[in-house]
Amino acid sequence: MNTHTMPVPPAKTAAFGFLGLMGLAAVVATADTWGILDRASAQRLLGLIVGLVVLITGNLLPKLRPLRGSAADPTDARVAEQFAGRLLVLIGIVYLGAFVIAPLRIASVVAAVLGLGAMLGIAGKWILLLVGASFDHPVRKFPDVDSDRNTHRLTIWLLFGFSYVVVSACMAFLVTDASLRSQLAWYLLLGYWLIYSVILSALGVERPVR
Repeated sequence: MNTHTMPVPPAKTAAFGFLGLMGLAAVVATADTWGILDRASAQRLLGLIVGLVVLITGNLLPKLRPLRGSAADPTDARVAEQFAGRLLVLIGIVYLGAFVIAPLRIASVVAAVLGLGAMLGIAGKWILLLVGASFDHPVRKFPDVDSDRNTHRLTIWLLFGFSYVVVSACMAFLVTDASLRSQLAWYLLLGYWLIYSVILSALGVERPVR
């Protein structure tokens, strides 16, 4: 009898949903490049897609449990995950409403400010939680089941990709100069790899229990 469990449904749902919406965004961007869609319509559709990504991620985040297995107290980690999920759901709803009814320029500014604010707020809360807990508690280990570790890695990769997409979109909403946007994209990519390395270390490094 196989005792290994399959990846949990929320992780599968998040992965397929994220890839599907990113594929749709690529189609819209291609249509914009080929002149099939006008620039304003493409930007509005991309804003709606980003809003859906934020909304779906916020809904699934508490179920994905990205802080599980970290040094943080389980109750504190659960509260932080629920806070992030509710905030993202709210931001996602605002995104959708703004890009449906508001003038494009206003919707872009609102989306950028709220998106960046949400990312900074969630990242700050999680970093403080992990750093504070790392001085007081050992890192809790997963059960010795490969699927648990794989699901956790998938969750971290999904959140990393999600946050990169949202921050990149916010930058595109605010910066209209193509040359400046291209330069900022490189710095953003380098910064994200550094941040990802730090977060992965904080979540995945095991220390002996004191």
